[in-house]
Amino acid sequence: MWINAFTLLESCLMVLLGYVFVIISWVKIIVDLLKRLFGLKKRFIPSNVVITGASSGLGATMAQLYAFPGTNMLLIGRNQERLESVAQLCRERGAAAVKLATCDVRDRERMRQILVEYDNEEHVDLLIANAGVNSETVREELLASSASKPAAEILEEDITFGVLNSNINGTLNTVNPLVPKMKERNHGHIAILSSLASHLPDGGAYSASKAALNILARSLQTKLSPVGVVVTLIEPYFVPSHMTNLLNVKLPPFTVPADQAARIIVDGISHSQALVTFPLLA
Repeated sequence: MWINAFTLLESCLMVLLGYVFVIISWVKIIVDLLKRLFGLKKRFIPSNVVITGASSGLGATMAQLYAFPGTNMLLIGRNQERLESVAQLCRERGAAAVKLATCDVRDRERMRQILVEYDNEEHVDLLIANAGVNSETVREELLASSASKPAAEILEEDITFGVLNSNINGTLNTVNPLVPKMKERNHGHIAILSSLASHLPDGGAYSASKAALNILARSLQTKLSPVGVVVTLIEPYFVPSHMTNLLNVKLPPFTVPADQAARIIVDGISHSQALVTFPLLA
């Protein structure tokens, strides 16, 4: 009986703690909006920007929006040809220097090498961990890497681990190398791309991976805010892209086009918002 009572008490405390974190998050949102409304928050304009998943979709669009005259950029992606195209557009918009790195964010050592070397040259003041996949992206990749293997033999287990590895480990591989450097400088901004799907119970591995990123971002906010490093959690709704096209579903209501979504994100980051979510707060 005592064990059951203790288990019940522990569960209630965990639920209560969850509500406390939700309340704290919304308090931060309200404070951000009030500061923005009354002009109390100075706009953040980065000088040295790093974006992962920059070869297409939101990453490519955000890269062009950050291509201010004088801005230095490092664009990371897996497709060299598409990265080159995005880089050219950024140069045409005035970016001072655009460097490229072809890398899979799942490659921990390679990501650390790329990020640390670039930060030693140009102190990164904005890092956007944008790269991510869904189950259909992983399925497509597995089919391409094993052309002789029929689709029926690709295990759902492999797809699940593929999504979790890319979205969680890939983000950690992006963020972890630069956190100590930003802490040393007492300056910097990290943006982590999650999704409103993180709150849905039927999203499988994708929702689970994005829920993990929510907790990661909030933990980093608590840890880094006292030392002058800002962390923005981004929770978009449905944004059309190659990844969403693979789902082969009709676009749901309130779908936000990629160019509009990128502008909302960039604007939220410029105001150092703790949370950027849309269309609810767009």
